[in-house]
Amino acid sequence: MTPVRVLQVLTCDGLGGTEHMVATLVERIDRRRVTPTVVTLDRPGPVAYRLASHGVLVRSLGGDGLLHAFLRLAGILRRESFDVVNAYGFKSTFVARFLVRALAR
Repeated sequence: MTPVRVLQVLTCDGLGGTEHMVATLVERIDRRRVTPTVVTLDRPGPVAYRLASHGVLVRSLGGDGLLHAFLRLAGILRRESFDVVNAYGFKSTFVARFLVRALAR
């Protein structure tokens, strides 16, 4: 059975509750069944470092504005196929939803 590819999209990479919850979920997920990838629209921070130390692919897209992060995320979604895209927070949800719909056409 091929693992389900899941993209987790976070607005920021901080020590908040949502970020901690996503990191814990991804760390504990059965990698035989699910292949997780985490994207933050922010610079690398504690979540990126924590998950990378557990062998999770993390991409930090920020640092030079939301528009650039938006365009980088569009490129990732165009190049790679994910079975599930989960987004957390207003900005991430808005951007991910817009891109997934736009690229599906």
